[in-house]
Amino acid sequence: MSVRDAIALADTLIFLGFAFHPQNVDVFKINGPSKEKEVYATTFEISDVSVGAIRKSLIATLGGTNPPNSDPAGLRFYDEPIKCAPYLGRHRRALAG
Repeated sequence: MSVRDAIALADTLIFLGFAFHPQNVDVFKINGPSKEKEVYATTFEISDVSVGAIRKSLIATLGGTNPPNSDPAGLRFYDEPIKCAPYLGRHRRALAG
């Protein structure tokens, strides 16, 4: 199974310290719509403007067409401007499944 196939089938995506550089995001570009997903991400030291651009990029990359934080394309974002360990602590119940 390829990385793109695994991402297309995933229910949850977690990005910790990823930085969202375009060449990294392009690696998992999905062709066509994907299943509904929850997207968890740390955005430490990333500006609000850049977070908006990252969300738009992820919507396009993951096959969604909706504005950030709306549900029609099935992408729900849970991003916070904190480091990885505190982020995992805050979201441990949701991530535990």
